[in-house]
Amino acid sequence: MKFVALLRGINLGKRRIKMDQLSKDFQAWGFSQVETVLASGNVIFESAEGNAEKVQASIETGFRDQYGWEVPTCIRSGEAIATLVAAEPFADIPDDFNQYVTFLGSPPQTELELPYTSVEGDYRILQLQPGYVISALDRSQGSGTLDAMAVLEDFFGAEITTRTWKTVLKIANKLGA
Repeated sequence: MKFVALLRGINLGKRRIKMDQLSKDFQAWGFSQVETVLASGNVIFESAEGNAEKVQASIETGFRDQYGWEVPTCIRSGEAIATLVAAEPFADIPDDFNQYVTFLGSPPQTELELPYTSVEGDYRILQLQPGYVISALDRSQGSGTLDAMAVLEDFFGAEITTRTWKTVLKIANKLGA
């Protein structure tokens, strides 16, 4: 089965890894047809194991055993990424906004009313779907990505990882979606 691993915190701070090494690691952990997308911890691969939770556990154990790193990992099927892209969640958002997809590691435990708009009015959480959050940041108001990520962690916890919409589209393109 084809999966995408979305790794949190890769190539930030001291947790640096080259993409060719990451591909070799995934192969050593039993995965095949491994491809990385950008250098931000996006890995497309095939697995004989069809259970996403078991695949996630294998990857997280691999990082812990090989590097001593805790790397929260969100696993999505190639089909789930294609479905997300086909839904065009940013169709009504101006192109000059930063557009984010936050992948959730577990079901959200929040009573957040949507759409949510930050006090400053620059950051909006537009959709909460099973497994992901759609949000946008108006760059013209001066806040940055780190401010938006802090809001997401406050609402959804640390077991999340966020990608720009452009990155999700690159992943989908590599998947052939």
